[in-house]
Amino acid sequence: MAANYHLSSEGYAELAKAEGNIPFIYDDLRTGALKPLRSYEGIRGTPTIGLGVAIQSAADREKYAVFLTRNATPEELRQINGAKLAEFEAHLNRRLDGIALTQPMFDALFSFQWNVGPYSKHIVQAVDALRAGDYAAAQQVIANGPKTSKGILLPALAARRLKEAALFAREGLTAKAHAAVDMASSNLPMLISVFAVSVGTFFLVRRITR
Repeated sequence: MAANYHLSSEGYAELAKAEGNIPFIYDDLRTGALKPLRSYEGIRGTPTIGLGVAIQSAADREKYAVFLTRNATPEELRQINGAKLAEFEAHLNRRLDGIALTQPMFDALFSFQWNVGPYSKHIVQAVDALRAGDYAAAQQVIANGPKTSKGILLPALAARRLKEAALFAREGLTAKAHAAVDMASSNLPMLISVFAVSVGTFFLVRRITR
């Protein structure tokens, strides 16, 4: 059974900063600065918008054609990004079955996955460490993740890895969810005892007062 974590509003905002949440349609194979497309004609690559949402089918091109004439609003961007975000959430949740995480941990993992790809060995390594209960090792996988492109160190990518690693550990490297489960488990015998004493007292009082 898959886990049921979701990217928080803060996580979405940080992802948008890191990726660039582009409010207009652009050519993903363009050279130079991003420029809004005013037509699908003559495009070299794939029309793209938001957090990298590819506009591929004829139906999607028609659906998003309005953004050839104007920028999308923040709410429209959230809706445009929604399907892709849900897809990545579902993929990560399938991997995280049975693993307890804090919200910052999930947000950090989601950002990492979005950047390196859902099938990346780095995601596999991070999840394997979590499944083994080694949250510090999972954080190190994120911190040591890809920082280069074509062999060249990218300072922005190096800074992103550090930021994701810091976010992952923001509430500590032991998931609060684990603590809650452990506390409930450790209190269970006590709760059973209290319940048993209460029931016994009830019947004793009832017997005396008859």
